[in-house]
Amino acid sequence: ELFQERSETFFIHFLSTDDQLMLKAEKLLDVFCLRWNLLAFRLMLKLC
Repeated sequence: ELFQERSETFFIHFLSTDDQLMLKAEKLLDVFCLRWNLLAFRLMLKLC
């Protein structure tokens, strides 16, 4: 539970920063499993 909450905070942090960090976040997402990629995708939809 705690790990998941910290991970969500991690994604929100990257998604709320500028484009250069967003590109870095996308590169980091490439090494995450499908579950985390889907989580980030849902967060992006909420923020758009």
